[in-house]
Amino acid sequence: MNYAVIAVLASAVLIIINNEILFHRDPENESQAHHYYRVFLIAVLAYFATDVLWGIFRQFRLIQFQYIDTVAEFIAMALAIVCWIKYVIVYLEQDDIYGRILIYAGNWIFAFQLIMLTVNFMKPVFFWFDENGIYHPGVARYTSVMFQIVLFFLTAVYTLLRSSRTNDNAKRRRYNTIGSFGIVMVILLSMEMLFPIMPLYTAGYMLGICMMHTFVIEDELSDYIVNLEELLEREKQQTQQIISAQKLAHTDPLTGIKNKLAYIEKEKDLDARIENGEVSRMAIAVFDLNGLKEINDTKGHEVGDKYIVDGCKMICNHFKHSPVFRIGGDEFVAVLEGDDFKNRNRIMKAFNNLVMENSMNGGVVVSAGIAEYLPENDAGTKTIFDRADHYMYEQKRLLKLQDAG
Repeated sequence: MNYAVIAVLASAVLIIINNEILFHRDPENESQAHHYYRVFLIAVLAYFATDVLWGIFRQFRLIQFQYIDTVAEFIAMALAIVCWIKYVIVYLEQDDIYGRILIYAGNWIFAFQLIMLTVNFMKPVFFWFDENGIYHPGVARYTSVMFQIVLFFLTAVYTLLRSSRTNDNAKRRRYNTIGSFGIVMVILLSMEMLFPIMPLYTAGYMLGICMMHTFVIEDELSDYIVNLEELLEREKQQTQQIISAQKLAHTDPLTGIKNKLAYIEKEKDLDARIENGEVSRMAIAVFDLNGLKEINDTKGHEVGDKYIVDGCKMICNHFKHSPVFRIGGDEFVAVLEGDDFKNRNRIMKAFNNLVMENSMNGGVVVSAGIAEYLPENDAGTKTIFDRADHYMYEQKRLLKLQDAG
């Protein structure tokens, strides 16, 4: 019964440490090497299961069941080594003649085992049980185990040679672990040749799979996390660069507010919202700085630039909750929604009062016009803008008349 207990413990350890690989498969992102490793683990689990049953059947002297289970055990044993060799070759990414020979040899041993087990039903060349239920290994069994020892050894040597040729420390560490797995199996299989009733094959797999989990699977996961963090950091930097570039492309360099490109995109967004019926209360205000050309011609462009900046501050100070855009040399637009829309009349009155004061004391003079969105008339922002622009020019005309008077 101790035989079965060891196999149960080995199965539990394998399932616990490889839970992610066995039960959380992602076919789209699963590498070929991980696929073969998962198949290898399943084959080992099958072997452990036969070991558990073997111990139970032996305890209760169920010889016929024990015989069938022994056949299944040797099949699982051969299948596991075939899967292991395929995993190693794929993991090493070496499609050479030596690797192909190892795979062919593994398949040959699997076929040899199947043939010998079939023959064993007629003539006990692989194993048999005497009348007392005692297990006896046959010549074919020793031959098969010898072949497996040789295969594990050759696969280990192949892996360790690849390890010595790589300059990647992480790969070398993993290759050394895979090679060490093979050496462990060689040692314990050799010991099982001498003690065929002891569960040394099971112990070898349990030790090797623990080594694989710690120094290969977990190591790969650590590298994946580091690479993912680096990728996310690069993506974050690229995103910041894109945001900065977009902000730069949408910002007026003189005033620091949004530019004409930003307003064009705002128009598209508003038009889409209007078409979808998502806009009900909105207004557009259009502004134009009076006398900028005269200032540029008589006082220079530096003074003219300051005039533009002062006029921009004046607009932004009044329309605090609205996006303001500079769409031309002396032209500005504000889109009013929310609080600024509710208070549009008060804001425009305060703005125009300041303009009148400035007009009398030599300050910045800004003509302004505002138009509300009329659902029954406006299919988009253009008609609203045109009305606001018309009202702005009416205001400009009145201010010029006032100055002339």
